[in-house]
Amino acid sequence: FWILLIALLICAFKKVNILLGMLKEKNPIKCINLLLKIAKKIYLTEVPNPRTFDPNKVLELLKNKRISYISNDEIPALLNKKDDFILTGSIYLIGSLIKKKYVRLKK
Repeated sequence: FWILLIALLICAFKKVNILLGMLKEKNPIKCINLLLKIAKKIYLTEVPNPRTFDPNKVLELLKNKRISYISNDEIPALLNKKDDFILTGSIYLIGSLIKKKYVRLKK
C-alpha cells in the first residue's frame, strides 16, 4: 500500500501508464478507480496465480477507454516503448516479470 501511495504522490503532476495485475480478493475495481486519477492509460493483465482477477470482467464493468487488456506475451513490447510505466498490483506479477527478465531491479 505504501509503495502505491508514494508512486501516486510522485505522479501527482504527470499522468503515467500503469500495468496492473492483481488477485481477485484485493478489490481490483476500487484500486483501478484510484489509479485512474493519475493514469494516462491502465493495462490490465493476469497474474501467474489461480486467484488472479479476470481483466476482461473488469473491462466490462468499468467501460473506460483508458483501460485495456494486455496478455502476458505482449508485456515486453509494451515495456520497450519510451513511455514511463508503473508496475503495480500483485507481487506475483512483478516476480514473474523479473524472472522472465522483462524488468530488472535497480540498485
